[in-house]
Amino acid sequence: MSRLFRSLCLLLAGTVCISLLSDCGKKGVPVLRVIDADKKKLIVLTGDETKLHNFYTADFVILGGSLGGIAAALAICSSGRTAILVEETDRIAGCFTVGDTSAYAENRFIETSGSSKSYKEFRRKIQEWYDKQSKTPPELFKNLYPQLQEFGAGGICFESEAALEVVYDMLEDRIKREYLTVIKRHKVAKIVTYQNHIASLVAVDLDSLTANQFIGWMYIDATRTGDLFPLLGLEYEIGRESRADTNEPHAPDTPDSLFAGDVYCFSDPGRFLGKPKESQRLKFDLVKGTGAPDTLNQCIILRDSRRLRGRKKIVEQDISADFNKGPRAQFFNNSIGIGYEPIHIMNPGSDPEGQLIMTKPFQIPLGALLPEKCTNLIACGGNISTTWITSTAYSTPPVEWAVGEAAGIVAAYCAGVKTFTDELTKNPQQVSHIQRWLVTKRGAPIYWYDDMTSDDKDFVEAQLKPFVEPGYNDSSTTLHYRK
Repeated sequence: MSRLFRSLCLLLAGTVCISLLSDCGKKGVPVLRVIDADKKKLIVLTGDETKLHNFYTADFVILGGSLGGIAAALAICSSGRTAILVEETDRIAGCFTVGDTSAYAENRFIETSGSSKSYKEFRRKIQEWYDKQSKTPPELFKNLYPQLQEFGAGGICFESEAALEVVYDMLEDRIKREYLTVIKRHKVAKIVTYQNHIASLVAVDLDSLTANQFIGWMYIDATRTGDLFPLLGLEYEIGRESRADTNEPHAPDTPDSLFAGDVYCFSDPGRFLGKPKESQRLKFDLVKGTGAPDTLNQCIILRDSRRLRGRKKIVEQDISADFNKGPRAQFFNNSIGIGYEPIHIMNPGSDPEGQLIMTKPFQIPLGALLPEKCTNLIACGGNISTTWITSTAYSTPPVEWAVGEAAGIVAAYCAGVKTFTDELTKNPQQVSHIQRWLVTKRGAPIYWYDDMTSDDKDFVEAQLKPFVEPGYNDSSTTLHYRK
């Protein structure tokens, strides 16, 4: 981080933060409120309790230890930059619940041309973990989507214990060399901004009940629920959009928020009172938890991920096989990764198993990670700019890893050339530099082939050709690079 920017952040943190916190309480008393989701407890700090105890600085601050957050941390540290990973729970890789068995569909290209070197390393280490433990991997959901031949045949299935140990093993060297600092049991309560930039974050230590400050050049939201969006006042989606909103054929006639998650109600001391009736749910403000019945003083909504309204929203028509007659989905000239998963539409009450829609191998457009307003925030994971329908394809672990890896490289690039994300959309040459970095340094594909791995001598040429040769993608009739 540059000295000038760091000094500016510290100055703002020491002046603006106090005034922002003071505005939240009655009669000028500063207040910080967060919810400890693990313990289902509301935490309220007031007055002197909100004073900052610790200050953490790094080149980048990553919020959330999801697979996307982990991939972002690995990518950032590989660039020689420093990062702080702030996790709400007591463990990173929070997408894997302790004691469960994790299985998910992967496309048939995942071990060859369908993923980056680092994701292949994650899968390989999972397999090695079972070899070292002399254990047999579970076979639960061996074929998750039997009706779709492209998925599930070689799907990975493992216990969370294996995944957690592998993730720590992959991060261990970065932590020892002090490129990465992992701080757990912290949740962001306030954000200090300057113009369209984040200057610092204030997070509450959920165990010691103290407030700490985090400062970086750029911030990556890898939380499961897009925690930073409402705090920044960014526009986002929750629930299902209507067909009129997105023109998606499988969208409902009217929007609804039935998928917004559960509402938990608390009294002021933080005592859990239970869930309100369904009829009360839609009366609650989905951002601030206000509008609760008179008998309740605070309501917190724990939901599926908020989805950013980014510079590009990915809709069903972009990836569905019904709308893309060639071998690939819609071509994005600013692609920073690839994925291939089916769309899975849940229909509560009528079809418990839901509906599967075939897709074509798709790309991850850079614009889906970038908000319109805040210029040093990158979305990372299931909270990127998708519709409710396409989120089911983009929130799977292999795609989330690709999004996280790209987010880390985008952040490192912006810091290296001292620019912010809004400039990327104005300068295609900068996007080309990011794409080249992903392909050459990370072995991460940004265009789909079925006969080209990251170890191939022609990998770089093949990956970049569609973006430098006009019309190349239009002439593609197969996934082959070699005709």
